[in-house]
Amino acid sequence: MKMFDTISLSVANKMLPLVKPIVSDIVCAWQEVVDNIAELQEIYLLEVEAPTHLNQAVRNVKSFTKIIVKRIDELEQLGCFIENFKEGIVDFPSTIDETDAMLCWKLGEEEILHYHKRGENIEHRLLIVRELE
Repeated sequence: MKMFDTISLSVANKMLPLVKPIVSDIVCAWQEVVDNIAELQEIYLLEVEAPTHLNQAVRNVKSFTKIIVKRIDELEQLGCFIENFKEGIVDFPSTIDETDAMLCWKLGEEEILHYHKRGENIEHRLLIVRELE
């Protein structure tokens, strides 16, 4: 029994109009979380009395984290998984040459161009050979 349903390259590419705005929201929210955490660190390190900024930054982190969690859930309901929040990299479970693989798409790409074996990360991604379709 497989852990994930597999998605063909053609189906995954057809899903991109649904996936793109979700991933875009995750990337934007992630950057907001990072920025607000940096602000919290700055307030802490400078030991500045800035309760208003501190409280707002904490609220922002909570709010943007909720957005990320909600959007991750939406991706998982579609059958794909975000691998990198900063760059917006998404994996789609698939099979290539009878091997469990992940089709790998990055925000900004028009179509899915890469894959990697399941269990490996994007550093091991390979160019998809068009004959797979």
